[in-house]
Amino acid sequence: MKASDILKLYVAVWSEKQQAFHVETVEEMLQRNLASYYHDGDAADSDWLCVGFADSHREASSCIRRVKAGMDLRKSD
Repeated sequence: MKASDILKLYVAVWSEKQQAFHVETVEEMLQRNLASYYHDGDAADSDWLCVGFADSHREASSCIRRVKAGMDLRKSD
């Protein structure tokens, strides 16, 4: 797989601060991380964490459903 192919993959990301999930491409995720660093001066301000990689938006959304189910199980313990 070429690097340009990797940029087209999808990621499922989670923000603890926003209590929200999001799906985007690897390229979009990297652009957002760099923008956070260059504009804010500190990439640590962004708390979006990658929780899964996928070949399609649909697969990334499915990953989010699995992660949410795991989070719900942890809350019920």
